[in-house]
Amino acid sequence: MSRRHLCVRFSFGEIQGLTWPDAGMIHAEQEYEYRRPLAVDEILQCSQQIEKVVRKNGKSGKMAFIYLTQIGKDSAADTVFISKRVLVWKTAGRHVEGVPE
Repeated sequence: MSRRHLCVRFSFGEIQGLTWPDAGMIHAEQEYEYRRPLAVDEILQCSQQIEKVVRKNGKSGKMAFIYLTQIGKDSAADTVFISKRVLVWKTAGRHVEGVPE
């Protein structure tokens, strides 16, 4: 039996005005909600936004928890999936261009 594999690459572009740090970012959590299966050769319109930023002091210093939501829509503008991610920036003692205070 032959199996076909679906290779998917998502490009969410950039968040205008946001500059990600070169180091110190940790991928903490991610979840996906699929409204329907992805189709072969389907093109989705993807977008992302920062939902909130929570700043905390930890044992290793200041941290920022950045909550992102990413959405993929089909050509009919129906939502195909929603992705929610939490990123932790451990060197968050300084200002990051584009990340809300």
